Amino acid sequence: MLKVNSQKAKQLIDKLDGQTVDGVTFKLEKIINAFFFELSFEGGTAEKAKDIVRRTSESISKTAFTKIDIL
Repeated sequence: MLKVNSQKAKQLIDKLDGQTVDGVTFKLEKIINAFFFELSFEGGTAEKAKDIVRRTSESISKTAFTKIDIL
């Protein structure tokens, strides 16, 4: 499970929820508020999932703040 804090949370959720990227499938578990949400993942390690979320965030905006914690 990943806890994500991002200024672009809505866009990240839209790009990742229900999608498989590099063999890792993401599922939105909980929206905490406008900036925080939790994602579960299957098919890869936590570090790989974290890297995919980070790359996706950077593709949306190079200047947006994104923090990803492994739960």
